Amino acid sequence: LENPDFKRFECVSVLDLSHLTVTKLGSRTLDIIKKQASIDSLCFPETMNKMVIVNAPTFFNVTWKMIKGFVDVRTASKIELFSSTKAAEKCLKGLIADDQLPRDYGGTAESTDVTLAKMSVSKIKTEVLYVKSSASSKIALAANEEAEVWIYTRSKAGADFHLINESKTPVGPVTNVKHVGAVDDNTPPTRKNITASGNIQGPMSLLKVKAVGKGSILSANETYLVVFKIHQK
Repeated sequence: LENPDFKRFECVSVLDLSHLTVTKLGSRTLDIIKKQASIDSLCFPETMNKMVIVNAPTFFNVTWKMIKGFVDVRTASKIELFSSTKAAEKCLKGLIADDQLPRDYGGTAESTDVTLAKMSVSKIKTEVLYVKSSASSKIALAANEEAEVWIYTRSKAGADFHLINESKTPVGPVTNVKHVGAVDDNTPPTRKNITASGNIQGPMSLLKVKAVGKGSILSANETYLVVFKIHQK
């Protein structure tokens, strides 16, 4: 029976490659793309309606053939490339209402630079951890920065997350994170703020997030996405 309260969520992503040059397409860039593919697979299965890549330089067509190898076939079929914003306008307007599409992409909504200027998060760092026994992610915080840390996972085994500074001193409580929903493409991953008791204050030359797995020694690696949201004080 149809459920009148059921709502399916799908998203349209716009990836703007303005100012991309050949020299920027090194191994680090490709590694970022591979990690982003892992993040999308973990957090957003079957929710992407379309990804529109705009201002793609000519050389990117060759690079795209390499990137496709990191992307699931169904996902790759949802991605379209355009050489300019103008060329992409018809596609974007067919997917997004004018009052929701930013002005710099042909709509009437506020431009993306205005929207970004309003955001309280000054930067975000993400890292995928593959945990059997333990794994960690690290950042540094300046004197005018503070961090909140979120964990996303579909792991049923779970892991204990420790927040540790450069002196190996705990700077927050140990938090257990494990998936509490179904493990299927229609259920979002579990997410938890492991700094819910308060953001971590800078300066700090090293903030380590250490995950200690709770699965058996014979279990496969469990996947966790660590998201550091850095705010200006």
